[in-house]
Amino acid sequence: MPRFLYGTAWKEDETRRLTELALRQGFRGLDTANQRRHYHEAAVGQAVAAAVAGGLVPRDDLFPQAKFTFRSPSATAGPSPRSSSGSPSTSA
Repeated sequence: MPRFLYGTAWKEDETRRLTELALRQGFRGLDTANQRRHYHEAAVGQAVAAAVAGGLVPRDDLFPQAKFTFRSPSATAGPSPRSSSGSPSTSA
């Protein structure tokens, strides 16, 4: 298990690009969850698939940490709790 995990929460449309960047920078642990309000788990999977297919990293070297959240109001898509606009770049 890696000492540090790259956290994928609140990245929204940048999730795939930023996850690929984290993998290029040496991260091998990825923290994500099946909770669309905070995570874009499918984009994390796309980044991993691209990195593995492109030869950047063998799949066996990766440590994805995923959590499951049952369907509830907190699990649905919506703005991030970090700002009223849903954009992490505009939150303090």
